[in-house]
Amino acid sequence: MRDPATEIAPGTIRFERNLPGPVNRVWDYLTHPTIRGRWLGSGPMELKEGGAFEITFRPDELTPHAEVAPEKHYSPKAVTVRGEVKDVKFPFILTLSWPAAGPDSTVGFVLTQVHGLVRLTLTHSGIESREKQIETAALWHAHLNIFEAKSNMVLPPPFWKRFAEYEEKYAEVFPGQAPAS
Repeated sequence: MRDPATEIAPGTIRFERNLPGPVNRVWDYLTHPTIRGRWLGSGPMELKEGGAFEITFRPDELTPHAEVAPEKHYSPKAVTVRGEVKDVKFPFILTLSWPAAGPDSTVGFVLTQVHGLVRLTLTHSGIESREKQIETAALWHAHLNIFEAKSNMVLPPPFWKRFAEYEEKYAEVFPGQAPAS
C-alpha cells in the first residue's frame, strides 16, 4: 500500500501527498465546488471561519472504471456531508468539521511548497471508533489516489476496488482498541 495513513494519536490519522503546483491550483482542488467534485465531492463552501459547506459524494462518477460499491456503502448514487469551516488561510490552510466520523471530528488540509511541488498534508482527528477510523482511512486513501492521479493528468485507479483493499489493510494496521473520545 503506497503512501498509507499514519495514526498520529488515538482517533487521528494523517496522509501526505506531493502534488504538482502551483499552490493555488491545489487550493482549487480543495475549495472550488466543481473542481473538488473531480476527486472528492462537489458542493458549496463558504470560505470563511464559521462558513457552511456541503460535499456530495458520488464515488461511482470519479473514475471511468465500472464498479459496484460494497454492500455496506451502497447508496442511491450520492451521500452528502454538511459541516462548518473551522479555519481558512488562503491558500495554505483549510480546516472543516466532519460530523460523519464523530461529533468532534475535523479534517485539516495544509499545503506547503516543497521543491517545486505542493505537499498536501491531510489530518483527520476526532474519529469516534476503530471501525470508523479504518473506514475513514480507506476512504481518504482512495480519494487521495484519485486526487493525485487527476492532478497529474493520468487515469485514476478504480475507487471501490482500492477502498476495499485499503479497508482490509487498515484493519491489520490500526490497533484493536477503540480510539479515545
